Amino acid sequence: MSFSLFEKILDPSQIVSGQELESRYHHIWHMDEPLKAICLLMPTSTDEVSSIMKICYEHNLPVVVHGGLTNLVGSTETYGNEVVISTERLNSIEEIDGSSRTMTVQSGVILEHIHEAAANTDLLFPLNFGARGSAQIGGIISTNAGGLRVLKYGMTRQLILGLEA
Repeated sequence: MSFSLFEKILDPSQIVSGQELESRYHHIWHMDEPLKAICLLMPTSTDEVSSIMKICYEHNLPVVVHGGLTNLVGSTETYGNEVVISTERLNSIEEIDGSSRTMTVQSGVILEHIHEAAANTDLLFPLNFGARGSAQIGGIISTNAGGLRVLKYGMTRQLILGLEA
């Protein structure tokens, strides 16, 4: 697999491969084991994610998404033949609308940053749990996390108005 396919759409600083993968890990429970993958890609926009997915589809490459790596469901496991997409650079809070009490964020925004941004505009994002300092909203949504205030405010899906790809 040639990385030139991804180099056409990403900056070299957004591609981790070879020996550099050894400094990365695939799960919070396996921090002593290096990441095994074809490469790890760090897109900064949904357009880049879309382009990556198109290339992977055309070349029949499996994809695993990595966020904060705090999940307990094993969805970040890799075995060496996958392309890993990290959401760590998809970390912008794009808009906070106080009048409609909504926030638009990218999938890599850390939950604690969402709490801080909401508090700065006198709002509350009620989802809260122990990994709030490292869990990213994309993974939180994908696992429909509950958290400490679930009985009062519901699961994550009750807090989401929409998703954009």
